[in-house]
Amino acid sequence: MPLPPVLRHRHHRSWTESVGTPRSRPPTRSPPHQRAAPPSTGGDARGWASGLGWDAMLLLVALFYVYLTPYTKVEESFTMQATHDILVHGRDLSRYDHHTFPGVVPRSFLPPLALAATVAPVTTAAGLSPAATAAAVRVALAIAVVGGLSAVRRATPSRAAGAVMAVATAAQFHTLYYASRPLANTAALPLTAVALAQRLRSTDGTGGLAALAAAAAVVRCDLAALLAPAAVVDLVIAAPRGATAVVGVLAPPAVAGVAAIAASVVVDTPLWAGREGLPLGMGAEPFWKGGGGARGGAGWIYPELAVFWFNVAENKSAAWGVSPWWWYAANALPRGAGLAYAVAVVAVAVTVSVAVGRAVTAVGGSTPRYVSGGGGSGGGDGKTAAAPLLGGARWWTPLVLPRRVATAVAPFFVFVALYSALPHKELRFVFPVLPAVNVVAGVVLAAALGIDATPGGDGGSGGCTIPPPPAVPISLAAFAAAAATVAATALYAAAAAANYPGGEALATLQASPAADVASPATREVAVWICPAAAMTGVNLWGERSLQSRAGVTWRYSRDEGVSPVDGRGLKPYTHLIADVRHVPGYDLLFGVRGYAGVRLGGIGGGGGWIRTEEVLWVHVRHDVAPASVREKDGGGAEPGRAVVAPEGQALAL
Repeated sequence: MPLPPVLRHRHHRSWTESVGTPRSRPPTRSPPHQRAAPPSTGGDARGWASGLGWDAMLLLVALFYVYLTPYTKVEESFTMQATHDILVHGRDLSRYDHHTFPGVVPRSFLPPLALAATVAPVTTAAGLSPAATAAAVRVALAIAVVGGLSAVRRATPSRAAGAVMAVATAAQFHTLYYASRPLANTAALPLTAVALAQRLRSTDGTGGLAALAAAAAVVRCDLAALLAPAAVVDLVIAAPRGATAVVGVLAPPAVAGVAAIAASVVVDTPLWAGREGLPLGMGAEPFWKGGGGARGGAGWIYPELAVFWFNVAENKSAAWGVSPWWWYAANALPRGAGLAYAVAVVAVAVTVSVAVGRAVTAVGGSTPRYVSGGGGSGGGDGKTAAAPLLGGARWWTPLVLPRRVATAVAPFFVFVALYSALPHKELRFVFPVLPAVNVVAGVVLAAALGIDATPGGDGGSGGCTIPPPPAVPISLAAFAAAAATVAATALYAAAAAANYPGGEALATLQASPAADVASPATREVAVWICPAAAMTGVNLWGERSLQSRAGVTWRYSRDEGVSPVDGRGLKPYTHLIADVRHVPGYDLLFGVRGYAGVRLGGIGGGGGWIRTEEVLWVHVRHDVAPASVREKDGGGAEPGRAVVAPEGQALAL
C-alpha cells in the first residue's frame, strides 16, 4: 500500500537509509564536511503546500489560547506595558509605566519596540480598540514563534519527522500557550528555534551561533549557557579543518553579540534613565529632568548585564524559591513535553551508549562488531558499532539518532544540565529545549513506525537486514501517548483559563450598567486595583478600554501604599478591586472565583475537574453604592465569571 506523500518523498532518506544498509552493500559516503546539505523537507512547491498545513495548525492552536486567556500576568507585564506606552505615549518617555513600576530587574525595550512596530500599521489602519490591540500584540508574537517552529520542522531529516514534531508540539500545552505570552523567554524562542533549524540544516549539525548570541545579549542572558556548549561542539568539529574554519565559527556570534549589546545600550539607556540600584555603576539621570551625563551612574544602561548580575552573581533570584538540581529533568521537562520527553531521553541514552561502544572498540584496537542501524549516526559507511551497554538485541536501532541530529540537539540538553546549577528554577527558563525534544521524538517515531521507508529497491525495506518494528503496537502506543498528552493539555488549559481574575474583575466592572456601578450618578469612577488583581490580568490596555462613559470619567490606580485592611489611602476611590471580602465604608458589588486545585472525580463528581473559590472582591463606596447593593448590607456576593490561582499554581499540576 503506497504511503501518503507527506510521509514519503523521493528526496528523503528511507528508514533503511536512516538505520543502515546491509553489510554486503555499504553505501559510499564522503566525510561529513564534504557532503552537501540535506534537502529541505519543504524544498518543492508540494512540500511547501503540505508544510503550510502543519504551520497553520500550530498557529490556530496558539490563537485559540489567545482567545481562551485574553489577559496577561505579572511576569508578562513589562513587555505588555512597554508596548502600550510605545504605541500610546510615543516619545513622551516621562509617562511610561516602568518609571512608576520598574520591576525587580530592567529588561530591554528592543522586543517591545519590535512588537509595537509590527502592529502599529494594523492598529492605525483598522482603528483597533485597546483590547483588540493587546490581542494583536500577542498574535504578532505568536506568529514569530510559530515561524521559528516552522523553520525547525522544515529542517528535520524528513517530512514525516517534521510532521510528528508538529503534531507533538500542537498536542503539548506549554510551547503554544506561551507562544503569545509576552515573556522575555517567549521573545527569545524565535531566535533559539532559528538556531536549532540552522544546525539541523547544516551538513554536520553545527551553526546557529549568531542567533543564540543575539538572543543572549538582548533578551535572555541565561542563553549564554546554551551558546557556550554549542560553540564548543562547533569548534571541535571545525578545528581539524584549520584556522579559517575556526574563525568561521567564532566570527558570526561575536559580531551578532557586539551589535546586539550596542543596540541595547543605545536604546535602553535613555528609556531606563533614572533607574536606581543597578550594578557596576550603571545608570543615568533622565534627560527630561535635565540630566545628560553620568549623574548617579556611568551614563549607560545594559539591562541583561543587570539581570545576569542579579540572578547569577548575587543569586537574588533564589528569594523567589529554589528547587533541587534534578527539577528540570524530572519535573519541568516531563510537564512541558509530555511523553515526547520520555522518547527523547531514551533516544539520547541509546545514542550515547552506541557512541561509547564505538569509542571502546576504537581504543581497544579490536575490530568493532557492526550491525546495520544507528539511525545514520554511525560512521561514514552507515553502520554502527554494537553498543555493549545494550547487548546484542537490535530493538534499539531506531532509537539511535542520526549524527547530524545528535550534534544539532546536544547543546540543548547540555544547556539543561548547566542551568540546573542555578537554584531558582521555572519551566519557562527551558523553553528553548522543547522544540529540540520534539525533533528527537519526531525522528525516532518516524523511524520506529517505518513511515519514511520507500518500498523495494536499494535502500528500501525489502533489502534491510533489520525489518522495521511491528507497526501496529508502536502505532497504538504512539496514539495512546498523543491522547494522554492532549488530555493533560486540556486540563492545563482549563486551569489557565481560570487564572486571570484581575482581568475578569475589571472587565466585569467596566461592562456593568452604569446604574449597577454607582448611584447617584458620579462625575468620576475612581478604581483602586490591589496587587493581587494587578498580577492576575489587569494591564494598561485593560484600563484604557474604558476611560469615560455617559459623561463619567473612569480613573484607575495601582498605588501599592493603599490598604483595604486598615483603610489607609482609600478615601479618593469610589471602587476597589481587592483581595479582602469586607472593607469598612464599602459595600460589596460582586466576588470573583478562583482556581483552588483539581477536583478528583472530575465531571462525574459534579462541577468539572477544576475546583474554584472566591479570591477577589469588587467593592463600591457606601455613599455612591446603588440601592440594590445597600440592601444586601455588604453580604452575599454575586459570583463573578473568573477563576484564578495563586501565581504559578495553575501550571504546577
